[in-house]
Amino acid sequence: MTSQPQPRRTRAVRIVLGVCTVALLACAGLAGWNLRAAGLYNQATATLTATLRDAAAADSDIKQLLAQQQQTDAQLAEAQQASMLLLPSVRAAIAHNSQVSGALTERLQQQVDATTQSTPQATTGDSTTNSQGGEPALTDEQREQIEQMLRNNEQTQESQDQAVQHDGERHSGTDTSGGDAKPW
Repeated sequence: MTSQPQPRRTRAVRIVLGVCTVALLACAGLAGWNLRAAGLYNQATATLTATLRDAAAADSDIKQLLAQQQQTDAQLAEAQQASMLLLPSVRAAIAHNSQVSGALTERLQQQVDATTQSTPQATTGDSTTNSQGGEPALTDEQREQIEQMLRNNEQTQESQDQAVQHDGERHSGTDTSGGDAKPW
């Protein structure tokens, strides 16, 4: 008769262990979510700091800074997802940087809008204009030289790739078909 109560105790222990396991898995999930949010926060903070530093420089490209800042805003918004699951310190830090980032994005957008309104050629979508003054960043001669260098670089790269392929075929020694060798 003493053998009957033991299985009940074993069953109770298993139930308690199962509940504890579920609770620990939930805690691990929350910890993982907080680590993910903290990682996104760290990346966004580094980008925000760099953008603030670059925005203070006189020769910065406002449009590029705005694009970077919009990405930073997106990272911070992603880090704030399910903020109820985040630790209060992580939630507060993300919220503070989101406010700073939003203000910087708004300021950069105003500068881009002011530059666009003052220079009509900036609205044409010409990627060779300088966002600061609407002046061409490259002259036609410089643009032609760059295009020529790019064409030469492509040709050189293709010839190097072909030489490597032919060199590999000579060293492989597995070509028994004679003239039917394929370049790949």
